[in-house]
Amino acid sequence: MDIEMPQISGFGFLKIVKKPPKVILTSGFREYALEGFNFDVIDYLLKPITFERFLKSVEKFYQSGEEKDNNSICTDLNLSDDGFIYVNENKKMLKVLLSEILLIEGLREYVQVFTAEKRVITKTSLANLEKVLPVDGFLRIHKSFIVSLSKVEAFTSHTIEVPGKVLSIGRSYKNSVLNVLQTTGSIAQ
Repeated sequence: MDIEMPQISGFGFLKIVKKPPKVILTSGFREYALEGFNFDVIDYLLKPITFERFLKSVEKFYQSGEEKDNNSICTDLNLSDDGFIYVNENKKMLKVLLSEILLIEGLREYVQVFTAEKRVITKTSLANLEKVLPVDGFLRIHKSFIVSLSKVEAFTSHTIEVPGKVLSIGRSYKNSVLNVLQTTGSIAQ
């Protein structure tokens, strides 16, 4: 983030944000560096910025652990054909086979992973979980739902049925969802 921005300064932004993100500050002025570190920034880059210096800052970001999303999801999708994810529930890492997942429901900063046997709740976002799931096996159908394609029993232009649930297809997802569902299986007319 640049310190000198048109509407609000970088420092002004960091002062008003309750939970500030990890930030790498940039500026053409050395005198801002010390104040930047008072905001617990990852690094301070003085303009003009070389690529090597920028890369060093990015490495500091990754070493800070920000990309781990509170360790709530660990993945290992290559161990077996089924694959699995570990989901942190109550400080315990639970193994969930991808082949057993029916659907995943987002609840703000939590998600519920449903299988036929259990429901696991973990603190992460649906978007973060969507990143680790194989795209050919799971489909986002709504801002609050991801379904396992292999568990879809029926669908209409507005709903999808998985065992025990009928879910609405979100308006903004409708075209892509119907396209995927119609191309993943043969449809008899």
